Formats: sequence, C-alpha cells, structure tokens
Amino acid sequence: MGSMNYPYEWNPLRQEAPACWAAVHTVIANEDPEGLLCSCAPAGEYDPAVTDLVRLLLDEPVIESRVLEVWEHWFGPGSSLLWHPDVLQRLTASLAVVPSRGKVRA
Repeated sequence: MGSMNYPYEWNPLRQEAPACWAAVHTVIANEDPEGLLCSCAPAGEYDPAVTDLVRLLLDEPVIESRVLEVWEHWFGPGSSLLWHPDVLQRLTASLAVVPSRGKVRA
C-alpha cells in the first residue's frame, strides 16, 4: 500500500485533501465496519485505512475489490468486509460519491 501510519493531525493527505479525507473518515466512522468505535477504540483507529482509501479515491475509480484490498491490508484477510458483502457494497457506494479534487464522482 505504501501508506504510513501518521497521527491524525499530521497526516499529509488530511492536509492536501481535507474535504475528501473528512468525508471518507465520516463514511468509515458511521459504518464502523470492524466495530472498533462502538467498542470504545480511539476515534483515529481507522485513520490509516482512511488515508489509503483517500489515496484510492484520488488515483482511480472506486470498486469493491480495491476497497476490500485496502481494508484487508489494515485489518487482515479475515476482516469483517469479507464476511459482510452488504457492508462492503454500502461502503463502496458511499465512497464512490465522495468529492475528490473538487469533483463528485458519478
């Protein structure tokens, strides 16, 4: 993936694409695919995955297989998205319409 685990406030993509980063962070936090936030994990628990998902949004069209690839990089091959395809579909659909570089993808 090439991503680094930056602290939330120093994340370069958060600085370079703040609206995109915030939107992706909100999508992931609202869905809480791994149940981490409802288990009282820190608010930034998903930040490394968010960073890679933002990079994906900025570089290529969002498709389920790429979202799953990013997710499994951070949460392993047995992640919740593999076992809950409905969640993967919702996340992919939500991410596909996140504004990136000032444009909303159709």
